[in-house]
Amino acid sequence: MSPAAGPGRDHLLTLVLGGISSGKSEFALRLAREQGGQVLVIATGRPSDPEMAARIAAHRRGRPEGWWVVEEALWPQRAARLHAGARVVLIEAVDSWVANRMEAAGMEGPGGRLRELEEACLAAVEEIVGLVPRVICVSSEVGLGTVPLHPLGRAFADLLGRLNRRLAAMAAERYLVVAGSALPLPPPGPP
Repeated sequence: MSPAAGPGRDHLLTLVLGGISSGKSEFALRLAREQGGQVLVIATGRPSDPEMAARIAAHRRGRPEGWWVVEEALWPQRAARLHAGARVVLIEAVDSWVANRMEAAGMEGPGGRLRELEEACLAAVEEIVGLVPRVICVSSEVGLGTVPLHPLGRAFADLLGRLNRRLAAMAAERYLVVAGSALPLPPPGPP
């Protein structure tokens, strides 16, 4: 666990997990709004096709005016460094960030570079947690779906699943959002 994370510390990490269209983003927005102070949203999605562009536009419309928004698909820690006056950083979302990093690295399936990427993503979140009082990470829960047919899909699911578990272990608060209902999760126990 990072020394900057955990209950009773000045800097807190919250992990919000859920399936696609589960309501996890809306819940994370509410958590960020309740904190008060300046919010920085680090949006990691890329408008790669018209449907994705529409999803991104819907997320933009749902954010309060006055919040800082940086669209950063690969290096969220850079955006956090440039906006260190934020009270809350909302990373929306870990899953698209991981997919973007895999694509940028030219990854095509399982391999040793996945562990390197996992460590790099974890280090980036730890850095952001050290910069601001509250960090909220939104991520898709991949453990509830089918096993992807393509090796790249399986590599992504395995990487994101491991990263989600590690973020959950770092987090002071963990939630699973199902059908719009946020369920608090206990700290992870031994596997």
